[in-house]
Parts: sequence; structure tokens; C-alpha cells
Amino acid sequence: MATPEQWARLKYFVPSEMACPHCGVEQMSYAFLLKLDLARDWSGVPFQITSGSRCAAHNSDPAVGGSKTSSHLFTPGKDSCAVDVNDHKDPVLRAKILLAAMHA
Repeated sequence: MATPEQWARLKYFVPSEMACPHCGVEQMSYAFLLKLDLARDWSGVPFQITSGSRCAAHNSDPAVGGSKTSSHLFTPGKDSCAVDVNDHKDPVLRAKILLAAMHA
């Protein structure tokens, strides 16, 4: 889980946008966040995060559609290492986000 000092090193993201909407816990992998921050920088477009950390209860909600092995899930000793990004159904924006993510 990222510490407050590590969060302060990130350029584009804050803990609140990665928190589980069910329980409010943010438990993101710092290594993942560094790559996400780099991808955001390289893409040149804002990333609107629609889902970050998920507790088991939120992930199992049928409206969420989360897999039992989702990388969004956090458990004791396992941080989340996934986000969903809104691409606004724009193929150019989607391509910029995907290319930057793959390179990061």
C-alpha cells in the first residue's frame, strides 16, 4: 500500500480517486501507481478513474461484475493493481491511453 509520502511523489493521482466506494479503503500497489502516473504523463490526456481498489463485498456486487480473481481486489497482504479508466468511447483517446499504458 502506498504511504502518504509515496502518494505525494505522484503527479496525477490522489488516494481518494482510488478508494473503494463501498468501504472507503484505498489499498493500491505503489509500483502500479508509479506506472499509472508514468502512463498518464506519456499519454498527454487526463485519466478519469472509474474504479480502483475494491473490497470483496464491493467486487462481488452484481452491478460491479468483478471477477473473484480481479486485480482490483485488495486483501491483507495483497494490494490492488488495476484501475478502470473512462475513455468516453473515443477511439483516439482510448488508443492514447492504451499505448501509454503498454509502454509504462
